[in-house]
Amino acid sequence: MKQRYVVTLVGGEIAALDHPQEPPASYLATPFPAENALWQVLPTFALDVLVVILGLFQMRTVDLTARWRVVNVVAVFVAAASVLPPLPSGAARIVLATFGGLGIALVMFFWTIVLERSIRRVGPQFSTWVRLFDRRALSEPCALAILRGTLIGLALLGLDAVLVWMGTNYLGMRLDGVTQIFIPAALLLNNPWPIAPAVQNALFQAYVFVLLVGFLASFVARFVRRPWLATLIAAALVAAIAPGPFLNMGAVQPYHLKVLVLFPGLLVLAWTFASFDLLSVASAAFTFAFCWLNYFLLVVFEPTGPVGPWIALGVWGLFVLGTAAIVFQSSIRAARQRLAAAFE
Repeated sequence: MKQRYVVTLVGGEIAALDHPQEPPASYLATPFPAENALWQVLPTFALDVLVVILGLFQMRTVDLTARWRVVNVVAVFVAAASVLPPLPSGAARIVLATFGGLGIALVMFFWTIVLERSIRRVGPQFSTWVRLFDRRALSEPCALAILRGTLIGLALLGLDAVLVWMGTNYLGMRLDGVTQIFIPAALLLNNPWPIAPAVQNALFQAYVFVLLVGFLASFVARFVRRPWLATLIAAALVAAIAPGPFLNMGAVQPYHLKVLVLFPGLLVLAWTFASFDLLSVASAAFTFAFCWLNYFLLVVFEPTGPVGPWIALGVWGLFVLGTAAIVFQSSIRAARQRLAAAFE
């Protein structure tokens, strides 16, 4: 939505700059309701408690020193310690960041145990996720999962945009200003390199969907024999737990309508997990959040945009092309041989 201003000039200088019209009441949301905040915190907190309890009983059934587990826990600690609210005192800030980061990393440690145990019981969807954190990261299965997830993430962008547009224009929903405006602005605009927190937040959103979709979809699949029904139930459970102000998908209010808008997108992610693997889910979720946050930056800094988002999009595009080259390397090699033979 374009804002219009009235500029008053006196003697060649700007004397007044007025914004004469308010945005439509049905478009921008009111401040984040307290009841929404409560409902979006309680399910996640309850699930974390359940995961910690399950993880305590399952610790002896997995390799606790696996490389992928160590990398995930350390990465979560570093990310959590760097984004915790700062305190006036330098010493207090360090203590809060250290212990807060350790607490979140500990919860992540138990999540890795439960996630591994749950997925390995129902299928091979975990193999590429493990490969990503060792010397097989550049293998064809990993590249295919990343490329596949990227395409699904781009499709999710279009699907979510259509759902939010229909909901806010025809179904009486309100755009969630907290998710769409206030949090991205606070996260990105007060940083000299806004692309850094944008990438970090996109990784955070990818982790959220990896944990929720991977655990709940594999858990439901153990008890529901029909794959299509298990996928529907898993998507519904994730939609009921996932809504939060830090997720860009399904950014509408009120809470029960947010769940309805989230469900189709999460159905796609649950289908991706059931049909392919966990790494494809991670790639799709990251692509969605990364492109959404870059779009936010480019719109805010219109018409030219900051340099960082363009560089990040370029690097990301080259990375995706690299995965495509790995996936189609045999075809590329054969084409090169044919081309060389044609010029002999």
